[in-house]
Formats: sequence, C-alpha cells, structure tokens
Amino acid sequence: MANHILYLSLTFMIICSSCATAGKFRRQHAESSIPVDLRNPKYVLLVIKDEGRWLSGRDNRAMKRFMTKWYKAPFELINKKSLDDPKYADTDKYRYYIIESCAYSITVTRSDIHTSSSTTYCDQMIVDREENKKLPSTMVLAPSFATGIKMFSQYVGKSR
Repeated sequence: MANHILYLSLTFMIICSSCATAGKFRRQHAESSIPVDLRNPKYVLLVIKDEGRWLSGRDNRAMKRFMTKWYKAPFELINKKSLDDPKYADTDKYRYYIIESCAYSITVTRSDIHTSSSTTYCDQMIVDREENKKLPSTMVLAPSFATGIKMFSQYVGKSR
C-alpha cells in the first residue's frame, strides 16, 4: 500500500510539473540547445514525427496543432526517413530539425502483483543540418514528444 501511494504521489508530481509548459521550458532548458536564428523566416523547421508508439497518430496531430498555434514560423512535420528525400536537401531552407532524443531521460515504473507499467520521460534535440551537428539536448523532460513540442513551441513562440 505504501508503495502504491508513493507511486501515485511521484506520478502526480511529474504530471503536474510537465503541465507548466512554457514556464518549465524557460526555467529548465539549456540555452545552447536553441539556435538564435531558428525562427528566421527563410528557414522551415522540420519536426520529426513520433513513430512506432501506439499513440503516435494522436501525438503527431497534437504536435501539428501546437506548432501552428504557438511557433508561428514555417515548419513541416515529416518522417525521419524523409530527411533523405531530395525535397529536403536544401539546407538553406531546411536548416534545422527537432527530434525526440531521450539523451536525458527518466523512467518511472510501477509494479504490483497483477500489473506493471512504466513511462519514459524524454527530452528534445535540434540538429543543424548545414553545420552537420547536433545541438545540446534541451534537458526538459516530457512524457511524450507531443508534450515536449508543446513546451518548445510555447517558449520559442513567446520569447523570440
């Protein structure tokens, strides 16, 4: 019983902390993780779709909605394989992409006699295609890439 209460308390704290989106992102992100020219009108940010999870479709629709509402700069939601498509070869236009990185993550697991469940909270990373380098991870944990994109788009949309 004590383990169950501890699990519920920890889960509640993580969910509440992930809900304070833009403020949390502003306080926790690594400054060097977001390039200053990211919202340059000549760039189109590529957002790599969340693939392979049972809620991927719902999360991808949510990411599109969040980016449209808050980012307010050109972006495209694409599959990771599409990065090799000739359409996206122009790094003057498609200089950056953002992807879920899980470089900095935590997994919360709950088990009892009958069930076991876990959630991994991951961060995001921007890649500069022109310089062929990964920027430092944002170090802002989110339970899904869609939630991470929500925090990112709110922060970037308000601050830049």
